[in-house]
Amino acid sequence: MKYTVIFLFAVSAVLSACGAREQSLKVKELNTGAPESFVNVSSGYVPDFSSEWWNVFDDTALDGLIREMFAKNYELEDTYVSLEIKRAGVKSARADRLPTLTAGVGVSDTSREADGGRRWQDEYELSARASWEADIWGRNSSLVSAAEYDAAYAGMTLRGQYLSLSAELADRYFLYRYETERLGKLTALEKLYEKLVTADRNAFKSGLGSLEDIYESEKKLETVRISRASSESTLMSLREEIALMLAIKGAELPELPQGWHVRIPDVPYAIPAEVIAARADIKAAQYAIYRTDRQLAAAIADRYPSLSLSAAGVYGSDSVSSLIRPEAFAFSLVADALFTVFDGGKKRTAVTVKELELDSYILKYRQAVLAALHDIEKGLLENAYREKSLEELKRTAEKNRSLYELGSLKFKGGLIPIRSVIAAETSMLEQEISLLGAERELVSARISLIRALGSGWEEKYIADKSGDGK
Repeated sequence: MKYTVIFLFAVSAVLSACGAREQSLKVKELNTGAPESFVNVSSGYVPDFSSEWWNVFDDTALDGLIREMFAKNYELEDTYVSLEIKRAGVKSARADRLPTLTAGVGVSDTSREADGGRRWQDEYELSARASWEADIWGRNSSLVSAAEYDAAYAGMTLRGQYLSLSAELADRYFLYRYETERLGKLTALEKLYEKLVTADRNAFKSGLGSLEDIYESEKKLETVRISRASSESTLMSLREEIALMLAIKGAELPELPQGWHVRIPDVPYAIPAEVIAARADIKAAQYAIYRTDRQLAAAIADRYPSLSLSAAGVYGSDSVSSLIRPEAFAFSLVADALFTVFDGGKKRTAVTVKELELDSYILKYRQAVLAALHDIEKGLLENAYREKSLEELKRTAEKNRSLYELGSLKFKGGLIPIRSVIAAETSMLEQEISLLGAERELVSARISLIRALGSGWEEKYIADKSGDGK
């Protein structure tokens, strides 16, 4: 009998090494369906997909804020904890493939019939037991792979969150700088409209103006005041939003840079299609498919018979003094083969569920690829449109400045009244505000395009926290 058990042990070990189920045909046929490249008619700049994307803006204050957020943000910390849980799940799944060894000490009182009567007798036991389930059909190895893909999925989720939050912080930061510049221009515009209202009133008193001019200039003055109040409120809200992302109170946020003066990076002329496969959401969708495929393999293997082997060594005696003796030792080898005779179709249904889940994740993957293609194409078109709009506004702003300078010369020569000069200056300043807004929209479009492209820079932060980079 013992040779039979040893033979079963050897056979099961061999089968376990090659019993893992391969990927299903559906998984092997996956592809992104991306074009060879995305081409945008812009500058000839070729992007450097470096680890810290925000460096393209060459802003040290932004760099400091993002690094501070990485160290403090609670959402990132929570997602990282989820990743560590998944990594622990991998260790647990690997441990399930190893033999289980237990040791124990037992004391019992047993009632026995002896010498025509019944009496209680003490019994002592010292034991060591080892058990192992042979992974003949690859169930446990499939579960290990599923756990590894699940951890990789969590890693991609964290990576995507790094990119998403850093892009959001950058957008809030540049919006704050835009609002400070806009507020300054609105304050200057308010003073100009106050002068215009005064000039219209003086002209009306002297019989050279009309009430319509006064009402029109007063209406514009109130509009500017409302815009200025809105800008002040927006600045306070932005400070609170940035502070929240840095996990601090708004009052604790240091003074942020004032004014615009932002370096706007060029858009790549051509973007390689492999950026699609590098996007965190695409990689996460792939890992979700691989995880479910391995879970399906485990569900299929669970329908087949299982083989478990166990060995036990036991010392047993009715006294402690005679417990550790050769004659008190017993050793046993046990082989158990179990298979399900009837379970109401539970295991078969579990396989069907996993097959449907695999189909679902494949559809989600294809949708994620389609959305990525759309995001990149949309981002390139948006950037091209914003660039053209900015160029048009620059030309218009230059013409308004020329008109103002010409009006100033005419006023000095006594050819036009002061109101015309003020009106020209307000028009010039309003155009500058529109130009400022166009630059802000272009920066926002640049950040949106960066988010659409995705990158792999966040991996080093994941590795730094774990200490092993896995």
